[in-house]
Amino acid sequence: MQYEDDVVLSDETITVRDRIGAAADGSGAADETYVSLTVGVGTNIEKHISYALSSLEVPMTDAPLERKFIDQCLPIWGSSGVQQASKSRWELEESSDEADCREHMKHRCGFRPECAVAIF
Repeated sequence: MQYEDDVVLSDETITVRDRIGAAADGSGAADETYVSLTVGVGTNIEKHISYALSSLEVPMTDAPLERKFIDQCLPIWGSSGVQQASKSRWELEESSDEADCREHMKHRCGFRPECAVAIF
């Protein structure tokens, strides 16, 4: 939901975005960043992030991964559909055969196979 047009183009988002500056210098790794934030009257907050969330070094745990899946699929499949798909996906965690997974999603959740493959 965070990247939907109504959110990205909202007055609130634009106001915040207009107050932020960013510059890339290429000195860090692909998933590394240094953030420096000035708030109020010159108070600086600095943060170094070595690895992006969901990288091999910082994998997402099940709860945030499921939340991300639900948030991104809810507008497409609706509450009932996304809950069924999420439940079905976790049931297939042990399967390594993509074709079996797609067929399971198709029959259990009523999704077209080409849509189901997007969640794997």
